[in-house]
Amino acid sequence: MCRPVAAAQIDGDKIYYKSSPSADRCFGVFLAAQRFTAATDDHRVRLLGICSPADARTTQYVRIFLNYADAHPERLNEDFAIVVLAALQNAWPCLAPVGPTIKH
Repeated sequence: MCRPVAAAQIDGDKIYYKSSPSADRCFGVFLAAQRFTAATDDHRVRLLGICSPADARTTQYVRIFLNYADAHPERLNEDFAIVVLAALQNAWPCLAPVGPTIKH
């Protein structure tokens, strides 16, 4: 479902991938994940313990998830959102412990 998005071509602010209902859904999921992972509390501490770079692209989120899924196929029967968060926390951990940590 997400591999066409992971292979997307990027030209400036434009992202080109082979569109399909599942690829479009994947892009939407990771676009939302990108926004959620930036959420902070009143002290600007990341709530989900994911400190992604400010210039990270949605396609990077997809690639991180796919690499994690390939490395941890035993987790693919778990809740999708939990595995996404684990993959992103593994890739971009915050230096100080913050928010809930998902089992890696």
